[in-house]
Amino acid sequence: MADVIDPRVRKAVELRARGKCEQCGKPGFRKSDGTPYVETHHIIALANEGADRVSNVIALCADHHREAHYGANKDNLEKELITKVKTLLENLPT
Repeated sequence: MADVIDPRVRKAVELRARGKCEQCGKPGFRKSDGTPYVETHHIIALANEGADRVSNVIALCADHHREAHYGANKDNLEKELITKVKTLLENLPT
């Protein structure tokens, strides 16, 4: 079963990402409504007691999202994504 994400969290992360993968910077393709497509990912899964908050969710391209779930290096990627989101949140305009 896929993790369920609060739509407000998803929207906030999508806005933060501005249509780009927050890991590699690759822009998402345009959906039929003109908005960019990125996938939101719980860094620490809800099933593992991860929080459904913007501090635990990152916008990823499809490749990085699959790697985060199935890649041989997924544990190291998880650590990178935690650091990446922390840095993104620290650098948001106030």
